Amino acid sequence: MDIALICAPFAAIDRPSIGLSILQSHITQAKFNADVHYLNIDYVEHFGISEYQELANGAPEKLQGEQFISDIERKSPLMRTDDEEKVALWHKEKAKELVHCEYDIYAFSCLFQQIRSSLWIAEEIKKLSPNSVVVFGGASLDTPMGNQLFASFNQIDYLFQGESEFIFLDLIKHLNKGSTYQHKSVLNRNTLILTNSSPNKLENLDDSLLPDYSNFFKRYKKSPISLLIKPFVFYETSRGCSWGAKKQCTFCGLNAGTMAYRQKSSSKVLDEIKTIIDNYGSHIDELAFVDNIMPDQYYKTLLPELAKLPTEVSYFYEIKSNITYKKLLTLKQANVLRIQPGIESLSTQILKCMDKGVSALQNVVLLVNSARLNIDVDWNILLNIPGELETSLREMLDLIPALMHLQPPDASCSFRLDRYSPIFMDPDKFELKNIRPVVAYSNAFPELKENEIFNLAYHFEYEDTRTDVVISLHNKIQSQIALWKSKTYSLYHQIIELGLVSISDNRNTEHFNEYVLTAPESLLYTEIVDHLDSIRMSKLKFNDNNTMDSLINKKLVMIEFDRVLALSIERII
Repeated sequence: MDIALICAPFAAIDRPSIGLSILQSHITQAKFNADVHYLNIDYVEHFGISEYQELANGAPEKLQGEQFISDIERKSPLMRTDDEEKVALWHKEKAKELVHCEYDIYAFSCLFQQIRSSLWIAEEIKKLSPNSVVVFGGASLDTPMGNQLFASFNQIDYLFQGESEFIFLDLIKHLNKGSTYQHKSVLNRNTLILTNSSPNKLENLDDSLLPDYSNFFKRYKKSPISLLIKPFVFYETSRGCSWGAKKQCTFCGLNAGTMAYRQKSSSKVLDEIKTIIDNYGSHIDELAFVDNIMPDQYYKTLLPELAKLPTEVSYFYEIKSNITYKKLLTLKQANVLRIQPGIESLSTQILKCMDKGVSALQNVVLLVNSARLNIDVDWNILLNIPGELETSLREMLDLIPALMHLQPPDASCSFRLDRYSPIFMDPDKFELKNIRPVVAYSNAFPELKENEIFNLAYHFEYEDTRTDVVISLHNKIQSQIALWKSKTYSLYHQIIELGLVSISDNRNTEHFNEYVLTAPESLLYTEIVDHLDSIRMSKLKFNDNNTMDSLINKKLVMIEFDRVLALSIERII
């Protein structure tokens, strides 16, 4: 059996597909042939990188790539522009090239910007080779989304839901014997199973093989994009979410039916990372772990071993923000130079509304310690969270000016309503009204009826019931963040003679505001600084209200409940 694994536009071009690459490893181990076709790279070579990146990297809910392809596909050739007709011909030509290779199975990976292009190519394949088997799988196909896609588009023979490396291999074996295949996580055109499907879940993650990225790098090295883009690779150490399995964040729609947390053994991870670095280390600067949250025991097992590896490849990990300086230092020593700690607010009250399980102070501790260690932090501020209070927004407005020397958030916006999130699943509880798919779905799938679009959609809109006061507060927060991102600010401290503390501060001025703390202020501030993860007020040896008030007025500390944190970064001379 020969299998084509197809990565269609508008997948990112700076990384291989981890899903298809894992499938290729399993197929090859079973003595079948599989090739990963990076049609996304081919598309860029034909039509240029600028427009592609704009379509691929836009806001997910805008579905720019899907709308672009759909608009061209539904036009008659006479109504298309020359450029649009070239896109149409490209899809037909790719289908011809694939069919010419005489594969037995054409398997498409469908993430949220790949559906229309995959459908078009699959339809052309069926025209040219009606008996070919077309398979769809990917994160955008969980129930009911995949069920609706399967019911609406006849070019799909099998549609996989959930984690499919072993059940896809079962399909290949059945087809190789000439028999049909049925599974509760696979929609099958022969038996017309359109409802009651459930996503497949792999229980033992050590059974999943190392992704084979060789096809990507062969393609990449031959492509002009190699002169423009430095790639990185994905690797997974866990699936599901350890926090979400206990208490799912209210806005999060990830992991649909595969929330249960599973992880690889640290010994397997270490061996596989060594192999990835040996095979691809000369081509990449970063290895990004795709986990929703890093296994906590890795701080003791995996990270110390990673720190011993002689490589210049750095790592990206998603973690929980309530970690200590010691754990963050362990990440840095392992060359984890970029993290996504799940920071979504600087208000404890709003974080409680999100069910994040952390406080605002813990989030700021993470930002301060990351600045001390020079670790890059990906984070956001989400607004309009059901249950947020005006007082919380005002407190956040007051706090932000004290944090301008820390890494700013990547974005600040109203939360996005996604399928499977607790808010979506129980809108009455969260007092959301008039929930409907974002309008982009109607443009991207004009052939579907209203209820069908609802089934297919992942991103949704809701009625904006904010008061004028709340809208004003949101706008002010976003303006502050824009200012925060507009330049580099700093806040340094240094211990000088007689144990005094010198402060250099330009958070809110054009020039450094340099001054020396008084002896009582220095004594108190030095004690607070020594506790990198904050300290209980009652534990302070040198404290009086007037001195603490002075530090608060200078915005040198953050206090929440009974804990205090020093905000400055030590200046190293």
